[in-house]
Amino acid sequence: MRAMKGFTLIELLIALVILAIISLGIGSFLRFGADGYVSTVERERLQSEARFVTERLSREIRHAAPNSVAVKDGCLSFFPIYLSSFYLQQPTASSHSIGFIPRQQDVSMWTAEAGGQPAIKNLGVAVGLMNPAQYQDVLLPRAERAMIANGLGTLTYKHSLTTQSPGKRLYLVGKQVAFCFDGVSLTRQVQGSDTYVISKKLTQFAAVSEGAALNSNGLVHLEMTFTDPRSGERAHYNHSVQVINVQ
Repeated sequence: MRAMKGFTLIELLIALVILAIISLGIGSFLRFGADGYVSTVERERLQSEARFVTERLSREIRHAAPNSVAVKDGCLSFFPIYLSSFYLQQPTASSHSIGFIPRQQDVSMWTAEAGGQPAIKNLGVAVGLMNPAQYQDVLLPRAERAMIANGLGTLTYKHSLTTQSPGKRLYLVGKQVAFCFDGVSLTRQVQGSDTYVISKKLTQFAAVSEGAALNSNGLVHLEMTFTDPRSGERAHYNHSVQVINVQ
């Protein structure tokens, strides 16, 4: 009868060492792949948030009223345009109405009702304003009602309209909107409303505003840095936005 053959202790140890080396290599490879995947996902999330913030700011700034953009104490603020048109004649200081030519697609917005009141009631009436402070003036004319017939409109308002536009442009503006950076997060706030967070990955925010003129658009230059809190990876964005409405 033959004797049973098996592995010697040395052979077993060698096999275990080889198996450990192979397992270590496979583990390192899998970990490297997992880390690469996580890094890619985090990078994409960072870029996605940066694109979202840039697009959000761009979309809202483009609809800012001319010369209403202000940059102060880490906040970029402006007054958004609700409706725009061309007026017919410059009203007198004692007048409280102005004739205008509405665009066909805007007629329903000029005359819409909300809660039994005109939807445009108490919107600011902006004509030829040259700086943000004029938009905040307590005596800024406030819309009352618009009536439209035969393609022409009449807007009534409170207070006196004392300014004029070289291009006879008329804007109805809403409440002031502000994007503020406190060193930790970027927030958005509408005057008199709650504040909510836009981004917590923004670590640098700077803005410069150039006002609009009769024949040129306004510009807002944005410089932003987004940082991933886990990896520390950064994404820098330099972006310019045209304020397409002119005086």
